[in-house]
Amino acid sequence: MLASTVALRLALSVWDPPAPRVEINVDLRSDLGPVNRLVLGHNIEAADPKGIFAAESDPFVTRTGTGVWDPDKRRPTADILEAARAIGIPVVRYPGGCLAHGFRWKETVGPLSKRSRFAFGLDEFLAYCRALGAIPLITVSDYSCTPDEAAQLVEYLNAPASPEHPWAQERARNGHAEPYGVLWFELGNESDHGNHDLQPKTRWAADQYADWFLACAKAMKAVDPRIRCGTLTSTTFPAWNDGWNDTVLRCTAPLADFAVVHCYSVVLTSDAQALALPQRFVQQAPLASIDAFRDDLQSWRAKVRRAAGKELPLAVTEFNAMYLQERPAPMRFSLASALFCAGFVMDLADPRSGVAAANYWQFANGYWGMVQNRGVPSLRRLPAYRAYELLHRGLRGRWIATGRTGPPVTFLPPQQIGITQRCEGDRAEPESLEARSLYQPAAFQPHTEPKAESTVEDGVIRLRLRGATADLHPLLAAVDGPDGALLEVSFQGRFVGDAAGARLGLSVLDRRGWEPYHSGVAIEGVEEARSWRKFSGRLQTLQGSKGCLIAWRVIAGEGPVDGLLEVRGLSVRVVKPGHRPAYPALQFVACREPGRREASVLVLNRDAERAHPIRLRVTGGLVRSAEGLCVAGGRLDETNLDSETVTVRPLALRLASGSRIEALLPPASLVLIQFQWSNP
Repeated sequence: MLASTVALRLALSVWDPPAPRVEINVDLRSDLGPVNRLVLGHNIEAADPKGIFAAESDPFVTRTGTGVWDPDKRRPTADILEAARAIGIPVVRYPGGCLAHGFRWKETVGPLSKRSRFAFGLDEFLAYCRALGAIPLITVSDYSCTPDEAAQLVEYLNAPASPEHPWAQERARNGHAEPYGVLWFELGNESDHGNHDLQPKTRWAADQYADWFLACAKAMKAVDPRIRCGTLTSTTFPAWNDGWNDTVLRCTAPLADFAVVHCYSVVLTSDAQALALPQRFVQQAPLASIDAFRDDLQSWRAKVRRAAGKELPLAVTEFNAMYLQERPAPMRFSLASALFCAGFVMDLADPRSGVAAANYWQFANGYWGMVQNRGVPSLRRLPAYRAYELLHRGLRGRWIATGRTGPPVTFLPPQQIGITQRCEGDRAEPESLEARSLYQPAAFQPHTEPKAESTVEDGVIRLRLRGATADLHPLLAAVDGPDGALLEVSFQGRFVGDAAGARLGLSVLDRRGWEPYHSGVAIEGVEEARSWRKFSGRLQTLQGSKGCLIAWRVIAGEGPVDGLLEVRGLSVRVVKPGHRPAYPALQFVACREPGRREASVLVLNRDAERAHPIRLRVTGGLVRSAEGLCVAGGRLDETNLDSETVTVRPLALRLASGSRIEALLPPASLVLIQFQWSNP
């Protein structure tokens, strides 16, 4: 036996587990397919945020790619590149998420003197990918790129530099004579949300996006038939928006190679929402959502197949925990978020998942970056980065086992946390709606101003718009209800007139008003309904919000809005939430390296309160030596922003009989056990 193994035995000779061990079986003879390492991808932002998330351009974004590029030395930033290489990033998505709406790729190529704003342009991005050894995934701008320009982009990237390919010749003049061979393209980003505040304000209907997709994909594939084009599903995961998804997938299926979905857990959008809940539940919520996200993603996959009429692999080009708050801690940077992402990736890496690739939002700096070098003396590595260090080392080779095991863990928040459900008992219970509507016709509040007037007649509530050019939110009704209830608002709506690109519908808000709680939900799309259509939305009200406010919602477009917005059958009902079963404490995957007699087991302890002893029982080989590593912290809200408390640490192991490895997993931790083996 190796000396290292003997040392481990001596060091752990007084091992005394605090609870019965959980057994995990690993059969080295199993082979379920290759590990999909493309799910370890990342995002960088490099397009102009002006008009989307900012009033002005940000040179840190456009000149440095949010920190990954040194514009003075014209090479990748050394500390960021080193950190990226250390976690083996296989795919990088560019030029961003919503920033892609206004991205014009031709402005980012050519001599620097002519594009000083974009010192980090298309060629620099591809140089970064080459330095990293990563596959580029390029988002084609939906609201700023024509089909001809999309085809010219493929020509610039992939065609030989010959006279019949002038944009490829331009690439050669810019210093890269050989084609780049970029194959992955995502056509648009969250196009169902519109182009934010870019002018002219635009929001495509499903058939408009589908027409643009087909024209682009046809033109792009005429230049290079090898490329893969991704079509967009709605940004409503896990709720299926059939109005968008069914139309888009049915129409784009002939030229679509994969379907894009964005997956964000939790969904807390303000400090007030986070502070209104006991913090242990806020912190546990991401861990409680991992199994639901696995199941919801498989349901989404089946619905994509049905709507498209064929199998389309999914690309999860954005995912994270949707904590949009700063207090009591910016939880998007927390250990809780990191462990959610680790569990999600462990499911996606399964070769049977139907997921082609996935991209963590986002790698460097920005609002979510897992590494940060802006305004700090040295590079910060946040908890998600530490989790990815273990994912990189453990997810490789052949997939041999996966599962959930261990004691059940309950999650019993006093109210539903975003899209994360309660978890209790040994079986799921469906939700239900109370029969009585909280909205009563007497609650209607008329409104009159020069460009908007609301009235009610024969049960139909009407908002007459006369040349409205600005956003309008006149109050429709104040509705009383139980404190902190989950409310479903439904109605039939239609619009007759000229919406001029505006978004029309209702807003459902905290009973105390939008300020300071920023708690509300928009129910939009009525501008597309020329005949009566059903609309609905849900608001998880905060403690202290005894009911809700309902307001008209007019989000201005590119021109004046004239017409009649009508609502009937308005109902506000209390949702009695269902729940999922209590979830197993441990989630694990096992992989082996072909030809090297090395294997890895990743185990995520999703129990934030208890340590769990485990025993790996290995068959098909004899364990010769083993090493354990662990990512953990004292609290789920640790962020590493002030000091690095969440790190990769050694984990003590004990070997027994050549076929068993024992370890004690700390609460809320990700553990990697790597071992070498020989034939029995």
